[in-house]
Amino acid sequence: PQGLDDMLEDMDKANVGKDVIMSIDTYASQHWALQKSMLSNDEVAKLVARYPDRFIGYGSVDPRRKDAVEETERCIK
Repeated sequence: PQGLDDMLEDMDKANVGKDVIMSIDTYASQHWALQKSMLSNDEVAKLVARYPDRFIGYGSVDPRRKDAVEETERCIK
């Protein structure tokens, strides 16, 4: 698996100034929840805060969550 430093290096080599990173909310799906390579909304937010000039964050909320509205509002704020 590629690490963050490798990704930034690849972006530099390809002259990519900014990249969109996104989470995939797998809250309601046990199958996908086991995928360790996916980022959470909080992890995306941390990466964007750390590298605001390199990443644009895009969150995701599984609409089957009981707290989908609240999670959406939290992510927006």
